[in-house]
Amino acid sequence: EGPTWAPNGRVLMFFRDSAGGPKLVSVDLTGRNEQQIPTANYASDPAWSPLLE
Repeated sequence: EGPTWAPNGRVLMFFRDSAGGPKLVSVDLTGRNEQQIPTANYASDPAWSPLLE
C-alpha cells in the first residue's frame, strides 16, 4: 500500500514495517511530528475521511 496525503496536504500517512507487524504512521511536512496511529489488526490502505477535512 502506498502513502496517502491528507486533504489539506500537510500530513502524510503510511505503513511502516516493524517487528510486531506493520504500523500506521502519520507525519507532518516538517518530518518532526510523527505519530503511530492505533489500528485494528491487519489494517491496510489508509484513507482520509471526508469528516476530517
